[in-house]
Amino acid sequence: MKYRHFGKTEWKISALSLIIMPLSAIEEDPAALNISAMSKIIRYAIDGGVNYLDLGYPYYMKQSQDFYAQIRQALADGYREKIKVALRLPSLLIRSPRDFNHYLNEQMQQVWLKQVDFCLLEGLNRETWPKMKELGAIAWAEQAMREGRIKRLGFIFHDDHQFLRSIIQAYDHWAVAQFQYSYMDYKHHPGLSGLQFAAQQDLPVITEDPFKGGWLLKELPEEAAALLAGAKQKRTLAEWALLWCWNHPEIDSVMAEMTSLQQAKEYLALADKAETGMLEVNDLLLLTRVREAYQKRRAVPCPTCYCCMPCPQGIDVPRIIELYNEALMFKDPRQPRYFYRVENHQPEKCHECERCMQACPRGYPTIELLKKAELLFSGDTFSNCTD
Repeated sequence: MKYRHFGKTEWKISALSLIIMPLSAIEEDPAALNISAMSKIIRYAIDGGVNYLDLGYPYYMKQSQDFYAQIRQALADGYREKIKVALRLPSLLIRSPRDFNHYLNEQMQQVWLKQVDFCLLEGLNRETWPKMKELGAIAWAEQAMREGRIKRLGFIFHDDHQFLRSIIQAYDHWAVAQFQYSYMDYKHHPGLSGLQFAAQQDLPVITEDPFKGGWLLKELPEEAAALLAGAKQKRTLAEWALLWCWNHPEIDSVMAEMTSLQQAKEYLALADKAETGMLEVNDLLLLTRVREAYQKRRAVPCPTCYCCMPCPQGIDVPRIIELYNEALMFKDPRQPRYFYRVENHQPEKCHECERCMQACPRGYPTIELLKKAELLFSGDTFSNCTD
């Protein structure tokens, strides 16, 4: 296992980190999370050198008791001392200052932890960060650190890199930033520019979701599959995705889902050769073309520039279109539908005032797209509204 210095601390983080709450297993496909094998997977990863564990947050998981029991079992017998554990505070669910303690204490009690190494404010963006500040998130976290319940404070961000600056500069003691990042997210929320800005501020960066919710491990578009089949260097789909992330010097660790021992063995073996700059120019160009092959499936090439915002009815038009585009790109509405529901989007509030259409510099039919997204995500199948 390769390791990198974690910011200005003496601790070194493993190139591969572990999250055990894959999105595909939360609501739509609970069988994807092999709960009975979870403790074995966690221990195998720790024995292999993984030293950062993000527990995720079980928003809708019906098997949460079994889930937490497996974590307790995995961290027993001295394994807790071998790894840093991160818990998430779900910003979408926090409504009052007392909710901070509620969601932290609830998880700590479930996992039998007296102290958390990293407490992460999850889901920060231009909408949630002002609310977190108003509710006193930083002051609460500093008090929790003084009490010894948490050691360090970090955040998970998903928005344009311009808004990342205000979050980083709002607090001098952020311990870590986590971003979604894959070869499909090169320019997206916050993309490479966000990684570079965080690194310039000496803020450690952990990226998650290198497989884009598992989509990049499944059947590729015909054009993309042909490109990878013709590559000079033959690699598995997981290897392409992980090497892309490890290739970036700004990334301290890449967090991957492991739902089987077979996956854990494969990813740990790849982590043994994780180095920056290991992909050649031809490899990077190849993955750019693979990304373009996926993007051809989008309804519209919306860059989520937010020119159409704000909406008088409070509808997050760019985010809904982003989720709709992802459902089309990967021919799978399950994970976009999950986020659509968790984020509580309500396009039915649209009065069709057409302000978003008038403001869109590309003239996209945003109202029509909102209706198609609602039709797709309110159902349980991949209906014909994907035309």
